[in-house]
Amino acid sequence: MPIYSIQAPNGKTYRIEGPEGASQDEVIDEVLRQHPESGEAAKPKEGILAALGKGAESYASQVRTALQGPSAESAEAGIARGKDINTRYANQADPEKVIEAYQKDGALSALGTAVPMVPYAIAEQAPTFASAVAGAQLGQKLGTPFGGAGRLAGAGLGALVGRFAS
Repeated sequence: MPIYSIQAPNGKTYRIEGPEGASQDEVIDEVLRQHPESGEAAKPKEGILAALGKGAESYASQVRTALQGPSAESAEAGIARGKDINTRYANQADPEKVIEAYQKDGALSALGTAVPMVPYAIAEQAPTFASAVAGAQLGQKLGTPFGGAGRLAGAGLGALVGRFAS
């Protein structure tokens, strides 16, 4: 019997053995029978490591878009990558939730909503921070021949380039 392979809504690929000439619907039905969980969409990843992963993937996507140059195609591809990232990772640092809490119950409620989001927001921004730090260090080294002011200016320019080059 041939082996059929299908990617399910949960993101996993299933391989099953089936009769010759089975239709795609028959394969889907059999996968669902054997693996009922396969019909459910994958739950977005959560936690601090997921936030770091989301940030890293988002940053890499921005760099990729920048390297492809300014075009409608690269912009559309970047938007599609962003949507994909947002479906695979939970939105753990959502400013809309803070705004909603403020409008509903005031500043104290908004603060109570925002504070637990801070570690996730920092983790999502870690790759961006790292690129700015790396740029600052490189700029500082390049500015060394020009003395203290050169090192300071180089660090500042390097941080800006590292941050905004993507």
